Amino acid sequence: MIKDFLSISVNYNAAWRRYEFYLLRSDRLGGDVTHVGEPVVLRPLEEGGGWELPPTFWMTDDAAQRLMDELWVAGVRPREAGTIGQIDAMRAHLEDLRRLVFDYLMRCRDD
Repeated sequence: MIKDFLSISVNYNAAWRRYEFYLLRSDRLGGDVTHVGEPVVLRPLEEGGGWELPPTFWMTDDAAQRLMDELWVAGVRPREAGTIGQIDAMRAHLEDLRRLVFDYLMRCRDD
């Protein structure tokens, strides 16, 4: 069982026009922060070296959702408007409207 909770806090720095990320770990959800991440250091990959590297960091589904929530609060929005479900509902609604208008126009023409 995971006893550490990883979170990423996001702050928008308007002066620098950038998002700043803070990697934090606590001993329980909502608990006091026990560790803070430092800047990531990239090292050159040795020639002929494989890609069997451990991830830079990992997070659970809950932590990933909290990151998405933090980004939303900081003002980041998806580029594509709507979810698949919203788009399907909108298509069905437009089809209903087309059918209503077509039926109405056909009745007006017959009168």
